[in-house]
Amino acid sequence: MKRPSSAVGAQGKRPKLSPRGKDDPLVWAANRRITALAKKKKLAEAVEVLDELKATGGQPTVHTYTALVNACVRSGATDSAKKYMEEMCERGIAPNVVTMTAWLKGVCDSDDLTDGRALLYSMNNGSVEVNARTLNTFLRGCVRLGEVEYAVEAYRHFRAKGLYMDGSTIEYVVRLLVGALRLRDAQKIVSRVANKDAGYNAALYLLLAQGYAATDKVEEARAQLDKSRELLLEEVPASGTPSTDLFLKHRQKEMCREAEALAEVLRSGIPCKPALKAVLSRQLFFRQKTVAKLSDDDVLSELSRAGLLGLGPKSRSLVLRRASRSCSKDGVVQVRKLLSSPTLPVKVEICTGAGDWIANHAKRDEGKACWVALELRHDRCIQIARRAVWSQLRNLLVLGGDAAAIVPSRLPRSLATHAYINFPEPPAWHQDEGVTGDHLLTAQFLKHVSQILVPGGRLYIVSDNKTYLITLAYSLNSLVGIFKECKGKGGVPIVLGVPSGADTGLSGDFGESYFDRLWTAGKKKARNHILLT
Repeated sequence: MKRPSSAVGAQGKRPKLSPRGKDDPLVWAANRRITALAKKKKLAEAVEVLDELKATGGQPTVHTYTALVNACVRSGATDSAKKYMEEMCERGIAPNVVTMTAWLKGVCDSDDLTDGRALLYSMNNGSVEVNARTLNTFLRGCVRLGEVEYAVEAYRHFRAKGLYMDGSTIEYVVRLLVGALRLRDAQKIVSRVANKDAGYNAALYLLLAQGYAATDKVEEARAQLDKSRELLLEEVPASGTPSTDLFLKHRQKEMCREAEALAEVLRSGIPCKPALKAVLSRQLFFRQKTVAKLSDDDVLSELSRAGLLGLGPKSRSLVLRRASRSCSKDGVVQVRKLLSSPTLPVKVEICTGAGDWIANHAKRDEGKACWVALELRHDRCIQIARRAVWSQLRNLLVLGGDAAAIVPSRLPRSLATHAYINFPEPPAWHQDEGVTGDHLLTAQFLKHVSQILVPGGRLYIVSDNKTYLITLAYSLNSLVGIFKECKGKGGVPIVLGVPSGADTGLSGDFGESYFDRLWTAGKKKARNHILLT
């Protein structure tokens, strides 16, 4: 994509306008409307605003296109974002750092950060100056995919250039290093960090404590945990934005929960390394480029990102050998072999998140059932795996990657008695219609889910967003003959509350999760669910 060399168009020199369009009331109003629609992921309406502006002779500005590119990216329409990036350049409008950061986010939403990395460094060498927000956008992509090497490379490169880095920058890099159990590298960064923000430092110390605990460095773990807990006693400063304040307070409460759980692990005196070895043998991450059969290089690369370096050479060899045999020739995961359970019932949670819900239920089901966690984000897969280590779980398998690809091609047929999807997509704060974006729970996907269930198996979908469940209920009319509840018209029933009773497959009450606690803190306490048999 070419950048404009000047602002000269076919009609000669363009008049100089304010980037935000303040010189033209029509442009100013259009920019504000597109920005508002972008926040709500209403891409079609945002495009209509641009088309109306051009039809009335208005001249879009860099702010106009930046807002529209952001709308495309937030809606998952990366190809459309590229189209408008090219259009603005053809009009002689040079993108600014905000435009390029929005575009970088779209590029980094893919399964491969090669293009995102190239774009980041091209910005650094071009006319747009990278700032902390730009770098953090790239690092978030690294965290999502576990790309620790790319993250460390970018951190070192921009640190050498003197770029200001905020608490998020440091936390992203440290989180990746601790996830890979590269604790020496993580400790060096934490030791030199200049940021005095107590909230971020508490997170850094907690991450280090978790890494040390996983590798049985108990004294180091306790020292870092004490630092984190001391900082967590401080009150969260107000940000001035209610939603941000809510998130920051919830984040602090969640860190306190994690700190207390880790303290309990350390008090127990039970070694974690044997559990780490076992958990790494039951942890796989699939990318879109991964071929049917995992190569030894794929296995080594993925396990290195997940903490293989925390084990000794002999244990690493054993884990690698077992993981390399985890799939059949046609790429299907040998679930029961990995779980060493030929007969126990298997239950699956799709969109597992941070893993506290599934870890609690797996603990209750020890000796009675096995569980499989499916989670898109690499960092959350690490969190799930660490919870399995803390609880010494041997009945939990963690599969990372896109469930839309894993369920139909990687999981055996007639595997599970129950499947659960809790707070999918994740839940939106707003209930608006016309929101555009990726959507996992299509009728086709749920048909694939039915194929991994045994006859009579049950799928539960739980959400705080009743509007979303109603839309979903009517979209399932096409699954007549697939699920008992699908009648072909009228939509499937929506049940008030969370699943309860003996048929749920849960050994105890439904329980809570990170998202459940977050939405409860936000006063969204109503829960509904759909049952498909």
